[in-house]
Amino acid sequence: MLSASVILALASLGGVRAEAAVVPTQAMPLIPLGPFVRAANGDILALNDGWIRRSTVGGASWKGARMFPGGDYEALNDSALLVTKSGRVVAFFIDRRTLRYEWDNAARRLNPSSKACTLVAVSDDNGATWRMTQEVQVTYAGASRGLAEIAPGHLVAVGQEMTSAKPTNVTVMYESTDNGDTWRRRSTMDGGGRGHHDGIYEGVALAVPGGAIAVLRSTQDSLWVTRRTASGWSRPASMGIPASSSPAGLLRLADGTILMAYNPLYPTGQRTTRRFADQGSERGASWYRREIYVRWSEDDGRTWSAPRVLWRGETDAAYPTLFEIEPGQVWMTTYQGQVRLGFAVDGLKQTLPVP
Repeated sequence: MLSASVILALASLGGVRAEAAVVPTQAMPLIPLGPFVRAANGDILALNDGWIRRSTVGGASWKGARMFPGGDYEALNDSALLVTKSGRVVAFFIDRRTLRYEWDNAARRLNPSSKACTLVAVSDDNGATWRMTQEVQVTYAGASRGLAEIAPGHLVAVGQEMTSAKPTNVTVMYESTDNGDTWRRRSTMDGGGRGHHDGIYEGVALAVPGGAIAVLRSTQDSLWVTRRTASGWSRPASMGIPASSSPAGLLRLADGTILMAYNPLYPTGQRTTRRFADQGSERGASWYRREIYVRWSEDDGRTWSAPRVLWRGETDAAYPTLFEIEPGQVWMTTYQGQVRLGFAVDGLKQTLPVP
């Protein structure tokens, strides 16, 4: 474990948090926001604001180019990237140009004029050029965060939409068996609720032996999970991990361990926080986003470690993305709050857990 004197010495060099019970981290102001992937040629790619940013030197410097130079499509922030076993790069994103969100407070429902095109694009030259393969959805969605390959060429994407009869957000699973060229809707998962930010949605996905897991945001004081097996997706259920109404981030490390980053239900050391409902959700939900916890799993997401505080701040940060830049060294960026930091997995595990 790093001693207090070592942590303070590192902090004096700048960028490492020396706060008690917080994982030692290093500020990474020059990296773009995620998601990140490592292309088949070794380049690191990031997708953000409709741009593909590329580093050929391990993240030390970056060059950017528009994903679609002609402006036909523009990927919304908080999208998903994946490099398949064939080396193809796949992007799952919402086209910012089509995004329209209008909520009718009097009727307590989404206006029919609301929409967002959710698209899939692929690159067979390590992200240099892109080809649109399919518009998988045209109904409103706010994020598209989940993408995984469960077998060679067999991909799953975690989408979402808002129901109209009793407005709530539901998770929609899409699958491709031809390496992302064509997609079909596989299942819809409704966790109930009513409101523009109610339901189970904004899921992230990760391949595990025999299929995949998807971790979903909810307004029910915990993260939810569903597991993909040969018989399809399981019924979503609470993970029993207290969390605010915010999405998680997942990462498979080189050694097989899974990391999960998320916003806790309450501030550390407290058992209460302000809750919001009104038009947003049927029941009062925590929107606490001043800390980010990390847990790890060594059995493909069936059990999880006690949480560690990775980040604590004075403003909100949420929608985490994790990337292993080299074995045991991880970046985390957040869509909300634009946190950019790096940490060592050894340092994470040596930090005292949240009591």
